[in-house]
Amino acid sequence: MFERYLELLRRANLTVCVLFALASTALWWALSNAPALFPLGGTGHSLVTWATGAVYSVLVLFRYVEGRWRLATVAGAGVFSYWLGIQIAATPAESYLVSTALAGVVTALFLGYVVARLGRLRLAWQLFAMLAGAGVLGGGVIGWSMRADEGLLPLPGDDSLWFVVGHGLWQVLTCVAMYLAPQDAAVRSAVGTD
Repeated sequence: MFERYLELLRRANLTVCVLFALASTALWWALSNAPALFPLGGTGHSLVTWATGAVYSVLVLFRYVEGRWRLATVAGAGVFSYWLGIQIAATPAESYLVSTALAGVVTALFLGYVVARLGRLRLAWQLFAMLAGAGVLGGGVIGWSMRADEGLLPLPGDDSLWFVVGHGLWQVLTCVAMYLAPQDAAVRSAVGTD
């Protein structure tokens, strides 16, 4: 059954890939709002951290790799990237905007590199430029929401909503960047990309 899922994921078009990224964001939101299920707590140490990275890997990144050890490595990279992003964002900086944008860029580039080394994407400047842009935008919105939470920047609506928007933006834009990234012609036709 898992093999069937992987085959469907590999043949999915951009719309389906974006829907999977949005589903990953929705699952992250659901998990982060259920602290009773995840009692470990602490910045970057809760099961939500591990689950979030793994869910994103399963729903978005698995389409690019084959082989069980590579799938496991990519899942581990997803978990590590989420933990790393939290650590970078928590680092004292001039502002949350800077630290979260930096966290967004570093984690997007890290995942892009891992997926390119293990899977179907070519290590190309286009991939890394798109991932850096995705990281800045997603991380920046998260940082903006954190500043608003402190009353320093006005945001319409609930500040926590903007945190979710930033998280979703990062996931969708990194998904699109990897989907549009250069691939070998044989691989491109095998996975059904345009």
